[in-house]
Amino acid sequence: MLLQSFRVSARCGCFMQAARSLNIKSTLLRKQLAQLETQLQRSLFCHSGNGFALSRDGLQLQAQLMALARERDLPVIE
Repeated sequence: MLLQSFRVSARCGCFMQAARSLNIKSTLLRKQLAQLETQLQRSLFCHSGNGFALSRDGLQLQAQLMALARERDLPVIE
């Protein structure tokens, strides 16, 4: 679930939109993303005002997840 939350957030570029897409509250989404960052010991997002961008580590994780999906012939959400 944590990786799915990351993938959807990265795709949407907005926590509110990502939360709606996942059918969860934005506070839960942010908790999940914070948990993922803690587990990975990496900062995945650069926060700016109301939005965010993926950090270098976030971009790397996104690329790895997309490569894994392609390798397993899973639908890739970009």
